[in-house]
Amino acid sequence: MKILYIDTGLRYPDGHLASSALSLPPAFRRLGHQVTILGHRDLAPGLQREIGALPFFRIYTWQKTSPDPLVGWMVDFAKYVNFTVADLHHAWQQFGPFDFVYVNTARPVQLAATGLWLKEGFPNRGAAPAIVVQLGTTPALFRSQGPSGSVFSLRDPSTLLHRYATNLVDKEWMEQITLVAVNRTIAEEYSYIVDLPVVPVTAPEELPAARQRTSTGALTLGFMGHQRIDKGYEFLPDLISLLLSKHARLRFIVQHSDPDGRSQAEPERMARVTAQLRSLADRASNIELILKPATGAAWFSLIDRCDIVALPYEPANYVDSYSAILGEALASGAVIVAPAGTTMADEITRAGGVGTTFNDWTVESVATAIDEAVERFADLAQRASVGGRAWRKKHGPDAYVSAVIEAAGFSNKSNAVHDYTEVERPGRQQFQPEAIIHPKLNNGASIRKSKRWLSRIRHSIWRHQLARILNVEVETSKRPFEYSLILKIGAEIAREVPRDSRLRVHAVIEVKAGELGLVWVDKKYQLVSSEKTIAAKQGVQQVAVSAPITQAYALILRNVGAAGESAVFILRWLSVNAVSNSATQQLS
Repeated sequence: MKILYIDTGLRYPDGHLASSALSLPPAFRRLGHQVTILGHRDLAPGLQREIGALPFFRIYTWQKTSPDPLVGWMVDFAKYVNFTVADLHHAWQQFGPFDFVYVNTARPVQLAATGLWLKEGFPNRGAAPAIVVQLGTTPALFRSQGPSGSVFSLRDPSTLLHRYATNLVDKEWMEQITLVAVNRTIAEEYSYIVDLPVVPVTAPEELPAARQRTSTGALTLGFMGHQRIDKGYEFLPDLISLLLSKHARLRFIVQHSDPDGRSQAEPERMARVTAQLRSLADRASNIELILKPATGAAWFSLIDRCDIVALPYEPANYVDSYSAILGEALASGAVIVAPAGTTMADEITRAGGVGTTFNDWTVESVATAIDEAVERFADLAQRASVGGRAWRKKHGPDAYVSAVIEAAGFSNKSNAVHDYTEVERPGRQQFQPEAIIHPKLNNGASIRKSKRWLSRIRHSIWRHQLARILNVEVETSKRPFEYSLILKIGAEIAREVPRDSRLRVHAVIEVKAGELGLVWVDKKYQLVSSEKTIAAKQGVQQVAVSAPITQAYALILRNVGAAGESAVFILRWLSVNAVSNSATQQLS
């Protein structure tokens, strides 16, 4: 499968976007896929060489230019969407076609642009690639509990642009895009904002080496990553001084990926903190100050050196956001300190109580949580070792890309793709949703376990008559050869193509049990094509059948297994094409 990996924020050699670009494309490739990586046009040359990414997009994910303090985000939005749509068209022309497009860490601009590009570029939806958009930043909502469940209110008005993007593009088209988020909390809140399903997947961060921390000797406490004011960077001089006065056994690593403040909103404020930390490190030999980015092996080495990883982040900003460092530190077996009432605190609890939390965003509250982590270190380190091993089984790049591919309706096999290039062949005409009318379950066949919401996220699913039986689990009767699912072809298509044409159906089907047959029938329900048999197999399978247009009346799916056994299947995707006789041999 040919994959286009897009990240308009991929620019600097540090931070979680660089980490994602270092880990996710190789994970796709390990599944046998080809990957093209496009970042921001100012992509660092070193990162270009290291991961093979190309500088491309003009608009940075968090770019701001309007000076208006109230509605600047609205002014920027329209302009930036237009630039990004144009860039997407250019990318497809220059590097495409692709089977699968993955958009990493999208904001409203990237969400809207992807939808508009899809709508403009693929009016024939059967020719469109699968598209997955990761909503990887905070939804910026306040959540409270009402009498009927969660109640949301806005923390940042600009997040409304996510919903506006849905309406700008048209919901029918946005439903063709698979939206994912890295945990259930974020997925629920984004789903509320965009009024579309958002699939919770797993954490994508790389898995560093794991080790059991011990309580003997000095303990190393790490404050690391892309430091910001809202991540508690301003606390560090006073916080470290306070901890030094109480814990003689503590050593400190402070790593700051952005010492020159190139991506900071308040670079002078950050510079003052850095100067204070330099002075403190000059006086204390147990403080190591690292003022440069750390990626790849260097980054994982830093995590491995830490016994405790402290995340003194502002709680309000992480109620519905996540930290990449938390996942990496947890996977390594380190003890975690994080703000209470956040997704990070939830992960600490789910992993088995692998750390401590603070309630107030003050130096004193953070110090108290670190005090507790030091005092309880022997117990917490054992919990972190066990929790880290469990985390590694569920998370990481390989698990993430597999979940993303599955969310889009593909199996995790490189050959489980639709050949989109066939749509452009001469003599071929692909029909719109109205080609399938009145899909019907027959002879006791039933929807076994409804997953109707999945039909809203498959990239090429037709949203009309066919949608109600796509991506649901169907069980046939136990008697063989009874018609279980009948898909009639609209009579109007017979008037649109030459009479010597054949109708050809491509289907992507997952058969979970038994054997399923796919065949064309005429108006008397007599077979007019060879029957393709699909046996139960892990993952999806592709199959195609064709019949003369003068005879093809309905497409039938039926149980062809042994008597007394039903077949269980999921129809994932389907296209109908007319092929002239001159092209039939070429396509068969």
